[in-house]
Amino acid sequence: MSYNDLYEKVYTPWEWHSELDKEAKKYGLPLFSTPFDFTSVDFLENQKIPFYKIASYDVVNLPLIKKVAKTGKPVIMSVGMASEEEIWDAVNTLKENGCSEYALLHCISSYPASVEELNLSKIKDLEKKFNCTIGFSDHSLDLNSPAMAVLAGAQIIERHICLERKLGGPDSSFSSEPHEFREFITKIREIENSKKNFEELKGNFSDYKIAHGKPIYGPANEFEKSGVKARPSIWVNQKIQEGDEITERNIKIARPGKGLRPKYYEEILGKISKKNLEKGEPFSLDFI
Repeated sequence: MSYNDLYEKVYTPWEWHSELDKEAKKYGLPLFSTPFDFTSVDFLENQKIPFYKIASYDVVNLPLIKKVAKTGKPVIMSVGMASEEEIWDAVNTLKENGCSEYALLHCISSYPASVEELNLSKIKDLEKKFNCTIGFSDHSLDLNSPAMAVLAGAQIIERHICLERKLGGPDSSFSSEPHEFREFITKIREIENSKKNFEELKGNFSDYKIAHGKPIYGPANEFEKSGVKARPSIWVNQKIQEGDEITERNIKIARPGKGLRPKYYEEILGKISKKNLEKGEPFSLDFI
């Protein structure tokens, strides 16, 4: 299945947002969303969402992060697979473009992730290095993982949810059903309401030492190494003739990562192509 086919199948239809927002407000919940391109940011601004989420795969998509930052709204950004340098690039892009409130989510981009892979020690390491709110984006099936992440310092928990796993879908294998979602929320609330300190409570979880792991930056396993190749990059979006100017119309940022890294997007705008290029070609600095 191509990425285009996948996203046509799983993306949230724009017309759902207004209805979802009405439903969320009934329960006093803020509705927010994850944009994957510039037009999605424009749409979400029209929806007046209160803050944004940036997915792990888009940590390197600095033009997208810049556009989101310019809204001035808070941002929650997952940093799975990202090197320390890539995280700094993304954080600096946020700060330099008007975003003063942001949080980073430690994330293992395996689907599902095992307890042995969680490396929850990275939560405190991220907090120390980036001096901001840190959370945990959980792709494991273990219902203790969110609670262990809270004990490790997480202040935000993200977890996929589905009505029933048997209904299928790309995320169903690592999503929680409603009763499971309720169970791990209950565990977190018990921790928050406990009079014991976190060090004492860690002893209640037999897998805590296993889950604690090491603060690894960059791809932490084979799945994440392959995931890096699936990040977005710059592609030819329209046929380009030799001598044509490179513009926002004839190139675009999209997955996978066969083309030039998105950080060069603004740098190549206005440059002149030295060869004929077909739509769908991964872009290269050799073309200008």
